[in-house]
Amino acid sequence: ACLYYSSGTTSDPKGVLYTHRNQIALTDSLRRGVQFGPEQIHLVILPLGHTASTNYSMLPCLYQGGTVLVAESFFVVRKTFWSLIETWKVTYVETVPTVLYTLLNLHADAGGHDLSSLPWVGCGSAPLQVSVQTRFQERFGVAVGNLYGLSETGPSHIDDPRRPGWKPGTIGFPLDVNECRIVGPEGETLPDGSVGEIALKGANVFPGYFNNPEQTARALRDGWFYTGDLGWRDGDGVFYFVDRSKDLIIKGGSNITPGEIDEVLLAHGGVREAATIGVPDPLLGEEIHSFVVLRDGVELSADALIDWCSAHLQRIKVPRKITFLDAIPQTHSGKLLRKVLRERYSHEL
Repeated sequence: ACLYYSSGTTSDPKGVLYTHRNQIALTDSLRRGVQFGPEQIHLVILPLGHTASTNYSMLPCLYQGGTVLVAESFFVVRKTFWSLIETWKVTYVETVPTVLYTLLNLHADAGGHDLSSLPWVGCGSAPLQVSVQTRFQERFGVAVGNLYGLSETGPSHIDDPRRPGWKPGTIGFPLDVNECRIVGPEGETLPDGSVGEIALKGANVFPGYFNNPEQTARALRDGWFYTGDLGWRDGDGVFYFVDRSKDLIIKGGSNITPGEIDEVLLAHGGVREAATIGVPDPLLGEEIHSFVVLRDGVELSADALIDWCSAHLQRIKVPRKITFLDAIPQTHSGKLLRKVLRERYSHEL
């Protein structure tokens, strides 16, 4: 049915084959999991080649007889975003973290607009910091669901903030189309609370990579798709995303997830964007190098941010160096390109 291409954030993009069976099973499961019905009115602001636009809006709305409102792009409508919600009584928008950052940093607020039709927005395609999730809801009164999925599976989990007892920071529960487990280095299922690789199985899982049997054999084993992502499950069956395994920083034998450091940096009021990588170090194997984009008009020193990190992180996780950038490299869909940072700055500690 489709030939998607992975975003290439950690390696070269791969062609992802997706069958009609995959697509129908996924769409029907998502409809049930998110309770999308014919009354839905979705605003599409992401590129139409992005799987999020296809899987969260185009197909579910068409499948159910709902309405799809297509914007030229988010950056064209960013200043009129809230008025579009009010005018069309939009019920759902799929976003990426960059969209949330932009709306939070615009001087134009949502004040005066009726947003009652929009109980929540979804955010996917890249890790979402809890601080951003919380700030968005506090400022606009619209909750943010932290959604997880891959080109190879489509959406696999649903984090619905309308659920009783919901809390930010998780990726929620698996959709009923797939099974999910957390596995160790030998493919063994790990107990709740243990961090391991996220593995998925079900009718939503792709049959293989286009003309790439080696990568297919590496990713699909015994009917399970090994995602390359790290996560864990709590005792209530709620899943958490930790980071990409290829982005993991190994410093002095300790595994450090860059997302945890990014979260602390973004909690500082002067920081707009942050990305952290590991760079070679002759003594420790890797050291920590963070990159920061400051908010407009803010002046901060690297030492001040390192002190901020020291107050909120274990000593081993504090960045050795912080570099200020005008922009952090991203894909067209808003994913941070840490591999580009590693290529450019791996020898500049």
